[in-house]
Amino acid sequence: MVSYNGKLTSKLNLSMIGGYYNQSFINEGFYAQGGNFLTDYFTFNNLGAALDFKNGKGQVSSYKIQVRMLCFLAR
Repeated sequence: MVSYNGKLTSKLNLSMIGGYYNQSFINEGFYAQGGNFLTDYFTFNNLGAALDFKNGKGQVSSYKIQVRMLCFLAR
């Protein structure tokens, strides 16, 4: 942030302020869906045991989103 106060003439004053703001976010995620397990023994620890993946019905996806924001302000 920068500010300036000055007197230009005996009747004219100048006051200014300015700055910038920088922010960045990263969001990542993972999704997996499968079913038709031979047993419930594995719980969520072995998604590869789901027969849906072998039959082409299982789904796996992931994503990463990065957003950057740079703002300038002045008055």
